[in-house]
Amino acid sequence: VSQCTVGKNEVTLEFHQNDDAPVSLMEMRYHIPTTESSEIDTVDAFYQNVLNKASVLSLSGDAIAIFREIQCLTPRGRYDIKVFQTFFQLHGKTFDYKIPLSTVLRLFLLPHKDNRQMFFVVSLDPPIKQGQTRYHFLVLLFGMEEETSIELPFSESELKEKYEDKLTKEMSGPVYEVLGKIMKVIINRKLTGPGNFIGHSGTPA
Repeated sequence: VSQCTVGKNEVTLEFHQNDDAPVSLMEMRYHIPTTESSEIDTVDAFYQNVLNKASVLSLSGDAIAIFREIQCLTPRGRYDIKVFQTFFQLHGKTFDYKIPLSTVLRLFLLPHKDNRQMFFVVSLDPPIKQGQTRYHFLVLLFGMEEETSIELPFSESELKEKYEDKLTKEMSGPVYEVLGKIMKVIINRKLTGPGNFIGHSGTPA
C-alpha cells in the first residue's frame, strides 16, 4: 500500500505500481458503515491499522522547506507545499498528495505572456490521481512580485556535502525562484525555461 486516504465512511487504499506487470491493481475503496452504538470510530481504526503495516510515505523528520497557500491550476486549488528528502507534499483543504521525488521527470519555469505571472510546471510519471482524473503535470502559478525568504534546516557543512553548495542556508527572492531552486537541487533535475527565442506573438516560447 503506497497511500491511504479517508473520506466519509470510506477508506481508499492505493498500491505501489508494478512496472513489469501488464495489468495491476491500482486502488481499492472500502465502504465502512458506522453504527451509532459503537464507541470507536471504525473508519479511523481501519485507517490506523492499514498505516501501521503499509509502506506509506510517512512525514518523518522536518520539512526542508514549506511554501504556504500556493495557487495551483492543476489540480485546482490552493496548496501548502512541503518539501522533504524523498518526496514533497501538496496539502490542500480537500486533497492531500504525497509525491515521491523519483516520480518527477522534468521541471519547467514558463513566463505568462502578461509578464506579471510565472508558471512552474512539474512533470510526473506515474501521475497523481484525483478520483478518475490523472494529472501528469502540476501547474503552479506565481505572481512575479510575490517574494519570500526561507531558512533551510541544514548546517553549512551539510549543504556542502549533500548539495555541493548549490543551496544557501538563507534564501530569498521571488517565490517561484526560491521554490524552483530548492526543487531543482533536491530532486536533481534540470529546470527548463525559455531562452532568448521570441515567438511570432512577441512572447518567449
